Amino acid sequence: MKKYYLILLLMISVPVMSFSYMAINGTEEIYDAIQCFTMVLKGQKNAKEIVSPSGLVVIRNFPSGGFGVRGKDVRYHYSLESIPVNFKFPVKGEIDIDPGELFMGTVKSNIKSLPLITVEGLEFGFKNKDEPATSKVIELCGRIGIEDFDGSPRIIRLNDKEIVLTESVVIDDLALGAWAVFERIDNKYLLRAVIDLR
Repeated sequence: MKKYYLILLLMISVPVMSFSYMAINGTEEIYDAIQCFTMVLKGQKNAKEIVSPSGLVVIRNFPSGGFGVRGKDVRYHYSLESIPVNFKFPVKGEIDIDPGELFMGTVKSNIKSLPLITVEGLEFGFKNKDEPATSKVIELCGRIGIEDFDGSPRIIRLNDKEIVLTESVVIDDLALGAWAVFERIDNKYLLRAVIDLR
């Protein structure tokens, strides 16, 4: 009888989608990826060395409505060969998407001291330049975002295949700010997407 209670207790306590947040000790490869990204932002490393062979997806979107200052919603895909040398992504008639500006807090931080948490059951899974859809990306950022997101840099491990660096805040269930998504290839995390949500 006790065995059946234990099984029932386990079934009740384990949700269909495990969505637990917990502090974890970071692995060297995660912090190394963020350190290399920071070196690119400072102009000390070539971006092509840290980008996935599948290329880089760059998104700017205004899910908040832009709080009165709205630009174009854009989504670009850059092959390794087409990534701008200065790592700034032009938007016609508007300011560039500049990861150095988006991740200014990261650039000023001691990378090894950035908080690292795990969110289970979610992943971006970028497959090509159009998948997942931008609306899905925005939804995922909102689901990953937690209430104590205060704009300071943090690293999130989504699964064994992805990590995210974010400087974002949650306003009305929208996670607004900067997101960099890295995918794991051969025990190394490589940059797959830069996302600017306003």
